[in-house]
Amino acid sequence: MTMDKRIREKINEFLDKQGVKRTDLAALLGMKVPTLISQLNGTRGLSIDVIMKIFAAYPDLNKDWVFTGSGEMLYSELTSKSSPAALMSRIDQLKSTVKEYEMELLKRDAQIELLQKMLQDK
Repeated sequence: MTMDKRIREKINEFLDKQGVKRTDLAALLGMKVPTLISQLNGTRGLSIDVIMKIFAAYPDLNKDWVFTGSGEMLYSELTSKSSPAALMSRIDQLKSTVKEYEMELLKRDAQIELLQKMLQDK
């Protein structure tokens, strides 16, 4: 499963569980309904801007759960169920996840630089 698909599925799962209508979400995010729906159903790619707006609108939504499927859907669920030792373990897991994302970003930056150079050489 691609990361885009996993993120889209998790966001839709959250919205469904919270009973959030897509029309209400579009209004909250300042978007046109068809644009939002096309991103949430996979017709168009899910933009980072939309993801960040959703996180800003719903601060209790656990970002790690959205990106990796790990942990609880809501931060409030995570902290209410976890012991200090479990939280420390979770912090270590998150640090590892951040490192993985940083490596992926570095790879993509290198690809972008290569593509830009190829365009300049034409």
